[in-house]
Amino acid sequence: MLKVKINSERFMDIDFYWDPGSTNTYFAWHLLKPIADLHDARIKPHCFNLGYVFRQNRYALTDEPLAKMRNRKRDLMRWAARYERPFRIPDQFPIKTSRILRAAVAMRAWNQEAAFIDAVMTQYWEQNDHSIAGDDALVAQAQQFSIPEDQFRTALTAD
Repeated sequence: MLKVKINSERFMDIDFYWDPGSTNTYFAWHLLKPIADLHDARIKPHCFNLGYVFRQNRYALTDEPLAKMRNRKRDLMRWAARYERPFRIPDQFPIKTSRILRAAVAMRAWNQEAAFIDAVMTQYWEQNDHSIAGDDALVAQAQQFSIPEDQFRTALTAD
């Protein structure tokens, strides 16, 4: 879901609801940034746990017909080629994303949320590294932004 609003400072805000386990999130995140830059807009990420929605509605991607899954993969790879993105379907898909979402929110305290989202998307969707769903990998990623481990772990587990 994408909502655009103008705030009192006359900057355009783009509310971006995202889940790191979503292929649509991956492409939208990367395609939206140049549009936002062109229009001096700010992207405001909002975590959205899509897995929770799927579970509540008893939906499982793995229940889709094989032909539909093949076509979906072909479409994704065409998008990757069209927009010159190094996208690939990870070997472990789907992954649990709630810890990633929590970590991204924690990164707001250091004004690093967007950069962290970039790093997570790269690690999972481009480098085929599903370990990003675990706390140790999230801590390692945060340390790439010079975030102290103890402070990040505290933020990651805070209520």
